[in-house]
Amino acid sequence: MNRKTLLGVVAASLVGVTPIAIADEPLPPEAPLLHRELARGELVLGEVSYVTPSAKVVDGDPSDWIGTGTGFGGTAVRSAGELVYTDHLFDAYGADNGDDAERLATLGPLAAEVPETYRLDALWKEDPGGQFTDTDGTPLAAEEQYGDLDHVDAADLREVRLASDGSFLYVLARTTTMRAGSEPTLRVTVDGTDHFLRPGDADVVFAPGIDGPDGPDYTNAIEARLPVSGATASVVVTAGTGTGADFVPANVAFRDEPVRTWWDQQQALALGAADLSPFTVTVNLADLAAGVTDTWRLGPGYFDRIFESTTANVSTEGGQDGIWQHYGAYVPAAYGDGSVAVPMTVWLHWRGGKAHSAGAVAPRIFRDFGEGRNGVVISPRGRGTSTWWIGEGMADFLEVWDDAFATFNIDASRVGLSGHSMGGNGSYVLGTLMPDRFAATMPVAGTVTQGAWTGADFEGCDELEYDDEYSPCYIQTNQGDARTQHTRKLLDNLRNTPIAIFQGAIDELVPTSGVTRQAERLVELGYRHRYYVFPTYEHFTHPVVDEWMELARYANAHQRPEMPARVTYRRDMPFERRVEEGARDIDTPPVLSFDFDSAWWMSDLTAADPVDGVAGFDGITMAVPDPGHVLVPEAGGPAAPGQVGPYAMTGLAWLDDPLGSTETRNRFQVTLTGASAVTLDLAGMGIDESQPYTWSVATDTPVTVHLVHADGTTTSHSFTNDITEVTSS
Repeated sequence: MNRKTLLGVVAASLVGVTPIAIADEPLPPEAPLLHRELARGELVLGEVSYVTPSAKVVDGDPSDWIGTGTGFGGTAVRSAGELVYTDHLFDAYGADNGDDAERLATLGPLAAEVPETYRLDALWKEDPGGQFTDTDGTPLAAEEQYGDLDHVDAADLREVRLASDGSFLYVLARTTTMRAGSEPTLRVTVDGTDHFLRPGDADVVFAPGIDGPDGPDYTNAIEARLPVSGATASVVVTAGTGTGADFVPANVAFRDEPVRTWWDQQQALALGAADLSPFTVTVNLADLAAGVTDTWRLGPGYFDRIFESTTANVSTEGGQDGIWQHYGAYVPAAYGDGSVAVPMTVWLHWRGGKAHSAGAVAPRIFRDFGEGRNGVVISPRGRGTSTWWIGEGMADFLEVWDDAFATFNIDASRVGLSGHSMGGNGSYVLGTLMPDRFAATMPVAGTVTQGAWTGADFEGCDELEYDDEYSPCYIQTNQGDARTQHTRKLLDNLRNTPIAIFQGAIDELVPTSGVTRQAERLVELGYRHRYYVFPTYEHFTHPVVDEWMELARYANAHQRPEMPARVTYRRDMPFERRVEEGARDIDTPPVLSFDFDSAWWMSDLTAADPVDGVAGFDGITMAVPDPGHVLVPEAGGPAAPGQVGPYAMTGLAWLDDPLGSTETRNRFQVTLTGASAVTLDLAGMGIDESQPYTWSVATDTPVTVHLVHADGTTTSHSFTNDITEVTSS
């Protein structure tokens, strides 16, 4: 998108102000473009207790630091006599060279009068690849970060801890990555006195990461003690890391940053001005020695959630691929103390995006899905910018999913999935491979495969390739296989997972013809869906206009069934293999293994041909009340509250069949194609094993059906390629 096009999008967006209906009360009205900045989440502190602190030994082993941090970047609490500050990840970019300060000084008066204009700077910064061009065609190529160092991996702070026994101030700093020979300098300023702590200094120990015989040890710790006067009641402390003999600062602790892609705006400006006074903390030494411990909960707003990666073969000691990772997490006002489970929306970023890209430039994603659903919104990083949510991107999603459910009180039946561009493709991929995780999936400007599909397909099309990436049918990118990764063949899996699609009619990167064919398949299947076509929108318009309330309403209208009467699932082995291989062009891709072989009460679906085969399953349990449904068409547009459009929407909905029977029978039937085995959970199907039950199997290949009984035992039954009916005793 060049600057002229961007201005055209902006002008077309300023067409009106519409109130946004949310779960409890309307949000303040906003124009489609000028939106309020996301509020950074704050901790709500509660009562103080006391836990006996541990004695500290400066040996590089952090196990004697027993306090617990929050796990959220930019926050600090006292725990077991330790002040624990958790820093933002991947923000060690140092000082601004003056360019950002000059631009922000110009925009400052406007932002003071109209705070929503913060987006002018945020959108400018979201241009790492030079998507915008000057009038002469020269890429403007803004950088996302505000600091102007190359990222200093070894100096990237993860946390800083302070403790005291009355005679010494103990310091522990840990970074995301650190190798012997590349240890940073830790500067700690106590009451105005600078202490530059380096390897080999007295009372200072460095413990860089190592690859030992038993696996990696990424301690990445700097431990030190500094003398303090016994008469001193409190000290004012600043801490940060840097490099070189003359100490070039890279990362500073104890910061309150606005929501940005790398959370380094205030750090860069302060380092550029050589003024770190905003980043100090006052430490009461007696409180620490006594073991003071805060209680806390999350207040509303957007957080940088930090978690530990445990997937084998993925984490490495270098760059941004260490064991410590992050994702965005928006907590709505309705979350309160977290005592009631709330909905969740998973937002997948676009190609080139990061965990916090959407939080920085498109705040309504989080307010519409967050306050609009009274639910948590999470935004994974995907372990890179172009993983296409497969390989390492898939591993990252699965880890973030587990961490989100462990961290927040989530209603698992009301989880929505959405994303833009590459994230829209991820919404197809994750939604079809794992349909029983989501109440609805909602791709926005999403390619239907890695690359794109024009909607055409004919024999010999792939041989008509030009420019190494294009054919009249499929467009390749990032070493993908667009034909193999085509999600259209997996849409059968969405029987119980509704889908809403946003697509711009003049999208220059995602052929609308291919997306229309994708929606056509949903019509053929008779599945619940909505297809929104925006006639004036190109590829980047949705995040620029930043309106998502129609999707939030769609997600809120659906709930994942716990025990569906019918489950349909296709396991495509070539597709699965591509997911394992990943999308990035790297010398040694990680060895990953995924099994996309289950949905609800069906699991372990195995293809007869484990390399090139496709195993199909269609099962119906008559033990679950099901009145059936009547297909009804849906249509809408050109606008809706919070979604000024214009758009045209078509789709299908399911209404309970008034003439349908809800009579249950202790019976089930399954149809299998290309499968050698499958496992069925009888309790999950509602089968009453205390009574005789009847079941039938139709298969085109020899297959073994494993039945999991209520007592946990499993029985196995073999069938040939015919239809067989069985009655239990």
